[in-house]
Amino acid sequence: MIQQNHQPERAKVGNYSSFGLPALLCLVTVALFFNLGPAFSARANAQEIRAKFQGKVVDSTGAVIKDAQVTALEIATGIPTHTVTNDAGEFVMPFMTPGITKLTFK
Repeated sequence: MIQQNHQPERAKVGNYSSFGLPALLCLVTVALFFNLGPAFSARANAQEIRAKFQGKVVDSTGAVIKDAQVTALEIATGIPTHTVTNDAGEFVMPFMTPGITKLTFK
């Protein structure tokens, strides 16, 4: 009786016999895509450091007050920002510097 020793063949160094050259190139391409992809993409959302005030001005009965004068006074600099409410009594003051601010309504 003859015994045969079956051992799996090992991949040859320098010969891409275990992967095949196309599979290796595909793997390298995918690795580069995932590593370099964010470097070439534009960021959609940037962090905003400024504040925004928005609200609705109503009287004691809950009725909206249109054309009300809204003033935001930045306490540290003394710089005022002005706006007026719309027909729904709403106002928006974008791009305000963060800090202590006094809001007044007339």
